[in-house]
Parts: sequence; structure tokens; C-alpha cells
Amino acid sequence: MVPLEKGGPADANACDNELRRLSVLDYSAEFRDLREDALRRNVAFSPISPSGMEVYTDNTQAFDAVDQNLLDTLRALATTTGGQAIVRQNELRAPLEQLSDLFSAYYLLGYYTTNTSNDGKYRTIDVKVKAPGIKVTARHGYMANPNPVVNRTVDPSGAPSPEATALRALATAFQALAPLDADASLYAAAIPDSTDVAIVVEVPERNAATIGAGADVHISLSAAGGTPVTATGHIAANLRSALVRMPLDGPWPWQARIDVGVADGLSSSITVLRPPGKPLVGDPIVYRARPSPRSPLWPSAAHFFTRNDRLHLEWPESGPLDSHVARLLDKRGQPIAVGVTLAEPPNPDHPALVGDVSLAPLAPGDYVVELVVGRAGATERHLVAIRVGT
Repeated sequence: MVPLEKGGPADANACDNELRRLSVLDYSAEFRDLREDALRRNVAFSPISPSGMEVYTDNTQAFDAVDQNLLDTLRALATTTGGQAIVRQNELRAPLEQLSDLFSAYYLLGYYTTNTSNDGKYRTIDVKVKAPGIKVTARHGYMANPNPVVNRTVDPSGAPSPEATALRALATAFQALAPLDADASLYAAAIPDSTDVAIVVEVPERNAATIGAGADVHISLSAAGGTPVTATGHIAANLRSALVRMPLDGPWPWQARIDVGVADGLSSSITVLRPPGKPLVGDPIVYRARPSPRSPLWPSAAHFFTRNDRLHLEWPESGPLDSHVARLLDKRGQPIAVGVTLAEPPNPDHPALVGDVSLAPLAPGDYVVELVVGRAGATERHLVAIRVGT
């Protein structure tokens, strides 16, 4: 629409043209693409209409028809993606509690189809159980994409494609799990920021008996030509990890020597590298916790968890963020329908973005938490690899 001059009359022709343009808009193709993309990515929509049972006083029939079309759209989105539409209900507490219970504890199952023909057609799925009183929520079907794999790795100019860049970043993230495959005697991680470094020390579960009564942790930081800085922490009884913060003042990089004061002489050495530039958020401190929100947090250097654990992450912030979104990816980088809850609790000493993930729905394997943050037009993508055991 052509903007009006201040104090001038309305342009009737411009208004009529805008109304005609709006009247012929058709988003059916975009809506169909949304549903198909949700099916490919295992995303379920559960739309909610907070207006409840509306009552119209003027032109009720016309408004009722418009309202019914909108609700049919919400129902279609829920039905085709395996979600639940909460519409035409004045009391929302009961259905919302039911929805919360549905997504708080469940098993995520998959299967390999015997029909290997990728013909681009829609395939229906019907899941049945023999046990009485069991309710099953499952996808109604999927699209047999004729091009499920993208093989292009470079564009015509020779630059890496976005797919290749994403796969390279994924492989780099999984390198953090290498100590788990090497059966290290002691796990250690360093998370530096502009003024200090957090050293996380974790004893493998197979060595937990050696520190059953607790143990002291001795850390020595040294840089080329500088005086070593030392600090002492403590692993409490019946626990396996500790976090020690140490100041950093001098040239990079730093070498950290960690010794756990037990008879077996558990030790490790790591290099503390300068953070690149001034990122919006730094590398996270990773914690293990029980599902309860009141559970204490235990720092983790190995990033190994069980399905009974809750993953807790704290990314240090360099300043307030304009946007942040996180999701869980599988080993191939595909999104998983397991939520990542984000929050920014007040902490003047160490401001951080906090994330929590319930690991109960996951099968044993390697996963990645993807975080995308933004501020003043700048965007960053961070990946954190974890391993879930039995």
C-alpha cells in the first residue's frame, strides 16, 4: 500500500489494489511444504487455539466459516505430523497437562522399511500393540524422498558447500569424545574466557572405587616464560568430578597438569588455547544431573551419560543475546524430537546461557547439541557432542 502523506486523504485506488492482492493470496503450497518438511525431520506440531469457544454477534455465519477454516488448518497440521490439536476448548489446563505428560516420558522407536523404492510417494504407517489399555502415538506416514542424500560437496566456484561445511563441523565436534574410545585414566577439559579458565576433572567410573572417600585435585598452569599458577580442588566422597576456576594472565597457550591425589596417581595434561576473537558465547561447561530440577549438578569432562541422566550446559556469554535456539541432532546431523530448554538466569559474576536436555528418550549412541545465537546481526553456531550409554 502507498503510504499516506501526513494529514492527506486516503488513496482509495491504492487501498482497493491492496485488498485485491490480499484476497488472492494462497499459502496452500507453503503449508503443504511445511507439513512435508516436518515429516522428513520427525517434527510433530501440537497447535493451540487460546480463543476457545468463540461467540459472534454480527454476521455469525461468515465468521463461523472463517473460524472453521482456520481450525481445520490447525487440525490438519497436527494430524499429518503426529501431534495433537487443542482447539474449541475453553478449559486448556487438562489438555495441556495431558500434552506435557505425553512428551515427558516416552520411547522413540524407528524401523527400516522393506520397500526401498524412493518414488517420492507418501507411505502410510500403522502401529498396533497387543497389550490392552495402551495408547500409541505414531507418525501416520512419510515421504519416500527420491533424493534422500546430498552428494554435492563443492559449488562450481570450488568453495565448500554448506552441506560439506556442516559435516566438517559435526566431525570436529565428535572429536571431543575420542578420550572415551581411548580408555583414558583421567578425563580433563578446559573452558577459558577472557579472565580465567574453568578446569573440569572427571574420574572414569571404572576407577571410582579408588576415590570412594574423596580426593584432592592439584592443578598447575604454565605458559612459556611465565611463572606457573597452581590451584587445588576436591572431589567429594562418592563423586567422580570437580570444577576448579583459575585466573589467566599472560601469553597463550597454557599447559595444564592435573593430578588426583590418590595412590594410583591419576593424572592428565591438556592445552588451554585462547578463545577465537570475542565470541557471543564461549565453550560450555557440561554437567550431569538427575531428571529432577532440584538435582545437584556434577561437572563432566568426558561427556558420557546414561538415559537416567539430565544433560545441563552453561555457555558463558560476552553480553546479552538477541536470539538463541538449540536442538538435539543425531550422529548424521539430523534433528531429533527431543527438546532443549534454554534460559538466561541472572548471574553477574559469570553470565551464561543455560540449557537442559532429558536423555530418557534416547537410544545408546552419540549425539550433538546444536546452539545458534545472535546479537546485532551477528550469528554463531556451536556444537557439543555427548555419548549416551545404557
